[in-house]
Amino acid sequence: YEVELLPFYINKHYEPKVISLVENILNITKNENFSSLQSNIENIKNYEKQIDILIYKLYNLDYEEIKIIQNDFSLSEVEYNNYTI
Repeated sequence: YEVELLPFYINKHYEPKVISLVENILNITKNENFSSLQSNIENIKNYEKQIDILIYKLYNLDYEEIKIIQNDFSLSEVEYNNYTI
């Protein structure tokens, strides 16, 4: 899937990182037995969390807004504010 076809704007600074993370997930899931390895599941969850953070940053959401969207957000407010792309 091409990022340009998505129904929202991706900042050129974020685009390579989002593409890389999605490609990592796709590479893991190519194998039909990918879910049998716990490390694969953990890696996918980690990549998904990184994508979430990138999207939050893209839309300039502050920590309180994120906690409304995702109550179990794993980063502290300081970690989120210091997260760099």
